[in-house]
Amino acid sequence: MRTSLAPYLNEFVLCSGWISYWEELPELSTRQVVVSQPTIKKPDRNLLFKDQDVISTEHHLNLFIKHEDLPNYEIIFELNGIINFTGVVERYTRKDGTKDYGIYANKQSTLPYEIEKLVSGFNDTFKSFEDFEKSLDYIKDYSYPKSLELLTRLKNIEDKNTNNLPTFHKTLEDYKEDLAEVFFSIQTTATSYNQIINSREYRRGKYKTKMNTKGKQKKPSFWRV
Repeated sequence: MRTSLAPYLNEFVLCSGWISYWEELPELSTRQVVVSQPTIKKPDRNLLFKDQDVISTEHHLNLFIKHEDLPNYEIIFELNGIINFTGVVERYTRKDGTKDYGIYANKQSTLPYEIEKLVSGFNDTFKSFEDFEKSLDYIKDYSYPKSLELLTRLKNIEDKNTNNLPTFHKTLEDYKEDLAEVFFSIQTTATSYNQIINSREYRRGKYKTKMNTKGKQKKPSFWRV
């Protein structure tokens, strides 16, 4: 019996283990995943998973993941592959009537992935400087509103004083710094691109990106990311 989990009933936890088996349950639109040697930790938004307090390490856990939630795990399901996940400690009844504790795999947060996607997308889009108008549209239609949305979601976590944030790779402060940097870079870049597009040289089709001594495009002074 997983008695170490009992004091954390109904609480949010972070877990990591190895996939030892899975099968599809089509009638439930669910995948059952057996996770071997899962380590369950008490979440702390200011600490990486590796530095958080261990609640227990179990022999195995059964996860029941809805098919619609599978993309949120951002892994390739393979035998012995590492799986990181969040969940809630639950108490359940076995078929023989005995009680035990396990982890209910809740809907996985995509916030870390969305932040990484925004940052990498912003960087990749402006490395070539090939189409300033298209890039400016990307900033206005996606980068800027998305950065505001993500900053608001992070602030909600902070304001509510919760630890419901996966910190397998970065902490709350790390994500805040990443977002703040790209947010201000977005605004500076948009201003600079507007100046370029409205310049006489650009309108006449004579604007050229400066080249460095090795023949590569030189990043403008406003480049911060």
